[in-house]
Amino acid sequence: MSRHRQRGHALLFVLLVMTLLTLALSLVANLVAERQRAVDLEVREVRLQALLDAALAESVARLAADLGGWVDEAELGGGTYSSEVRQLSSERVEVLMRAEISGSRRRARAVVDLSDERPRVVRWERLPAGEGQERGP
Repeated sequence: MSRHRQRGHALLFVLLVMTLLTLALSLVANLVAERQRAVDLEVREVRLQALLDAALAESVARLAADLGGWVDEAELGGGTYSSEVRQLSSERVEVLMRAEISGSRRRARAVVDLSDERPRVVRWERLPAGEGQERGP
């Protein structure tokens, strides 16, 4: 085989290896980007949950201090939360919590027992989108 032909084969081999490396790096970059999107989503969900917990904690504290339980919109960690309270019976109230961060919203509902000296959460559930809208008095 001539020297010129060997160089041609070597050049083709190098080009093939570079193409394969480029494809492999592209695949790795896509996998890393997808993982980053998943992590960002998880972080947002955790932050929304923390905001819902803050709304409930503040509502329960206000109920314990006989200040009602409503929480007007409050800011925390780059997001907002609020809650409203509805009487279910003489010893139980329903707390509807709302949280929003970066355009994402979550709602939850809790039932709080007021029969003891301190309010106690007896049920907590996350609401599907559209449920738990503000209600009149």
